[in-house]
Amino acid sequence: MELTPTEILELPKSIRKSKCLHEMKEIIEKIGAYTVNKNALARKYGFEWPTISDWFGKVINSIPPERIELIANKSEKAIERALNHCEIIIARPDINTRDKIAAINALNDTLKTQIQLLEAYGRKEKIPDKIEIKEAKIVKIEAIIKKLEYENRRILTAEDFAMESE
Repeated sequence: MELTPTEILELPKSIRKSKCLHEMKEIIEKIGAYTVNKNALARKYGFEWPTISDWFGKVINSIPPERIELIANKSEKAIERALNHCEIIIARPDINTRDKIAAINALNDTLKTQIQLLEAYGRKEKIPDKIEIKEAKIVKIEAIIKKLEYENRRILTAEDFAMESE
């Protein structure tokens, strides 16, 4: 019998971790690494996203070398399809802003996953610096600026603030 979401969250932390890792490994083996939804697993098992992401990297690194190529190819194809789908949503003029922002966030998550997989499979050298992508906020700011410009309002610049403080 399958546990309810509430019952899962009531389990001891070590059991939730074990179940989460088992589910993650199953998904990777059956469907591909890209299809692991870290946000959903974090919610389901009551852990933070960075924790799930760390475990994901460890699971990928624990896969036997003979399985890596098959899973890598499957995952890379899935990532390419997901990136294309997100780009289509972002480019379509009939899609509302909220859905475009969701697509941008999904695109960013997909790119992070792609980098993580390429590094884990040894197809890309790992870069030690942490890069956080915050495209959705940039899009919102740009939309506000465009709206203000459209309404013929003057946008203050850094120079305007410098003059005020003198």
